[in-house]
Amino acid sequence: ELFMAKKLQKYIFPDPEYTSEDIDINCWSYPLSDIGGDLYDYIHFRNDCIMFFVADVSGHSISASMFTAIVKMVFRNAVKDTEDPGKIMTVVNQELAANLPVESFVTMFCGIIESRTGKLKYANAGQPTPYRINSLGFEPLEGSDPFLGPIKDIVYPTYSTVLEKGDSLFIFTD
Repeated sequence: ELFMAKKLQKYIFPDPEYTSEDIDINCWSYPLSDIGGDLYDYIHFRNDCIMFFVADVSGHSISASMFTAIVKMVFRNAVKDTEDPGKIMTVVNQELAANLPVESFVTMFCGIIESRTGKLKYANAGQPTPYRINSLGFEPLEGSDPFLGPIKDIVYPTYSTVLEKGDSLFIFTD
């Protein structure tokens, strides 16, 4: 079962590196045990945008691994209806609240970057504060709202900022 869960988890991660004319993505994941509840995904989206998320499912081992597959499927379905990160997070929360055990929850940072302009729209459901890093140092991104799952009717806001050429976005999970 552990082998199958590990195999499933590797299947749901995209390539750890992505490069386009305007955006480079570098991902690194090192679970506490053989498998875990950390997850990331990105999609080359319409109009030269990159839609992405970083998430952490509560717990470890096989149950957390199975829940990561659910989170990815729910996210991918929500993206079919909207490209607004706050609305995506609201839909994901409603689905998870209805389908995860009461004691489970998910933290998630979801964003979309317009590659040509650098405009970043995002929502944060309990993830550790992400940072913009550039030649001037680092700056935390504003906004952190309740994690996903336990409270069904939360409406998540969408925040925005502009990333300048050469800026990096540092998003992590514990």
